[in-house]
Amino acid sequence: MNVEWDTKSISGNVKISISREGGKNNSFETVIASTENDGFYEWKVTGPASVNSVIKIEPLNDTSKQTSQGLITIYDVPTVNTVPISSITDSSAISDGNISSNGGLSVTQKGVCWSTSPNPTVALTTKTNEGSGTDSFVSSVTGLAPGTAYHLRAYATNSAGTGYGDDISFTTSYSSTLYVDADGQCGQEPCYETIQLALEAAQDGSLIKVDADTFLESPNWKKAGTITISGGWNNSFSEHYGVSEIYNPLASGGGTLKLQPNFKVVSQ
Repeated sequence: MNVEWDTKSISGNVKISISREGGKNNSFETVIASTENDGFYEWKVTGPASVNSVIKIEPLNDTSKQTSQGLITIYDVPTVNTVPISSITDSSAISDGNISSNGGLSVTQKGVCWSTSPNPTVALTTKTNEGSGTDSFVSSVTGLAPGTAYHLRAYATNSAGTGYGDDISFTTSYSSTLYVDADGQCGQEPCYETIQLALEAAQDGSLIKVDADTFLESPNWKKAGTITISGGWNNSFSEHYGVSEIYNPLASGGGTLKLQPNFKVVSQ
């Protein structure tokens, strides 16, 4: 907000203060303690909304020549809260939001926005639109990739701008999990003796856990979609134990093969 005043040719700097309580005694807070008395100051408005604010300009060399202007209405972006994520699947999740303040203006849009990067915004990332008003809302987040970490924030917009809730992170699940043990003794189902056999049985979004052993094969994902292979698991597949050795992995079917740590790619 541009704060403008008549300088009255008073020398020196001025102090700018604001009261959000109609100018009551002891209600002023400092906007800037000292700025040139040139009749103009660009204030980046902070603090809560108010319908009875007063701006005060005080010459530092002679506070008796102060001037005030009011009443001024200050609006704010909405205050919104992100509710923890629920119902997480390999491609979707549910998130709620609630609005505790409209900032003094009508909420025209609300929902959640998400990204694989922290602090997503409505301008740069995917979002839902749950309509207007300050009622609580529930958003279905869809089109997610399996086994992927996301960041999500609730948002609400009024004519002053967009307010955001806390950034909450979550990771989507896998569509299925398959296990590979060179001896065929996984203790988990479905179990395969080679990575390639597991790839043939897997579907888009599957996770393949491979025990810490040497596999003399170049696993090839021949389907569309995304598959993730995680190596170096112990016999019970409960924790990483070592590394899994393989030849160069391939994805010849136009899909994506993600190779997680605990693999060692060796020469054939």
